[in-house]
Amino acid sequence: MSIRERLLSTTGLAVASGVLFVGVAIIAQVLLGPHNTLPDRPTTEALPLKSVGQTPVLQLELAWTEQQLSRILDPTNNPDARELNLAHVLSGNKIDSYAFVPTYGALLITLGALGYVAGGRRRDWLFPAIACGVVILVLADWLENIAILEVVRHLRNSLVHVAHCDPDLDAFDVSASAILKWSMLAVVAGLIGWQFFRTRTWW
Repeated sequence: MSIRERLLSTTGLAVASGVLFVGVAIIAQVLLGPHNTLPDRPTTEALPLKSVGQTPVLQLELAWTEQQLSRILDPTNNPDARELNLAHVLSGNKIDSYAFVPTYGALLITLGALGYVAGGRRRDWLFPAIACGVVILVLADWLENIAILEVVRHLRNSLVHVAHCDPDLDAFDVSASAILKWSMLAVVAGLIGWQFFRTRTWW
């Protein structure tokens, strides 16, 4: 058996999936976690979106008005405190773009490939559909991160910020990409789950 055949075997893909899963968990908890919680944000200040939990980064992704963004990132109207929060957002954005997104994208593709190989369905449509879904998911996440970068530039009054006629469109750019991202994640996860269910060897 060649190296390529070993890597593309069920054992090779299962090991690769395990390694990537551990990588995703480490990046999420160790690298991203401290920034996503906005540790310098006063816990006494309520977050604006009551329907999506009390995680600042999720609130940031799904906010749709400039006022909501300000309540998340600058609740006390204090320039120094706002700058600390924006620094965490920028750091988390870089880690997400360069480490987390590629790693979870590779994990989803590897899981799709594992289900494809394990099922032995050489003409199966599920794996191409999973691969296309992952591409859309990753692109949507990167577009979301670009939009978050513009939000930071907006709040910093940066000269390189691409201003909209309506300030709320900064928030819309983020939330529209985030909604597409989360929707595609649900679709991809469902397809991967169905693929493994069909193989009858998911265990």
